[in-house]
Amino acid sequence: MKRSPTERWCSLAFSLVELLVTVSIIAILAALCLPWAKSSIAQARSVKCMSNLAQIGKAIELYAGDNNQMLPAAYISGDATSIPWMWKLIPYLGMATNSMGYAPLPRAAGVFVCPEFKPTENRAVSYVINGNMNPLLETYWNYRKLLAPASQTFMVVEFNKNTEHFNTYSDKDVARRHPHKSANYLFIDGHVENLNEYIAPRQDPRWFNPGQQ
Repeated sequence: MKRSPTERWCSLAFSLVELLVTVSIIAILAALCLPWAKSSIAQARSVKCMSNLAQIGKAIELYAGDNNQMLPAAYISGDATSIPWMWKLIPYLGMATNSMGYAPLPRAAGVFVCPEFKPTENRAVSYVINGNMNPLLETYWNYRKLLAPASQTFMVVEFNKNTEHFNTYSDKDVARRHPHKSANYLFIDGHVENLNEYIAPRQDPRWFNPGQQ
């Protein structure tokens, strides 16, 4: 017996139960994939952050080459002739001179901003320099006269405060914004590491404080 078009359509169409089952399966798959997708995005951002630090390390090396092998000093408060270390690296990163400005413009741009950076205070920065690294006072912060073991000494670390350097006497820990509560570290020799260990500033030899060696 020949069926009507309506009957044929109904035989091919989803039943309500089948539709609900299909929607449920899709929802379950989405729920399973979402954490993996978030984890992948976070990992990709951590890798991008490491790339930023590697570029900063190369810029510091180029800067030193033009400055008698001296590493850049952090900004010294009250010294009108001094400029922040990040500003000193702009020419070596191919950045426009106005890419980082004074208030109310952003303090940092380009490779100086971690993809996971979420400022917690006004004019905070993504990266800060090792506060013990002060070539203006201690000439051994020089690639030729270096006392610190280059592959084991922090040069630039992740942070989230309105400052230019990490003060090992007052700051408690670096900014941990990557998977497994980890942070990325640029060492003096230019390599970058992702570490999830707690960094106790004054006690950790990787900050290199000769007075505590």
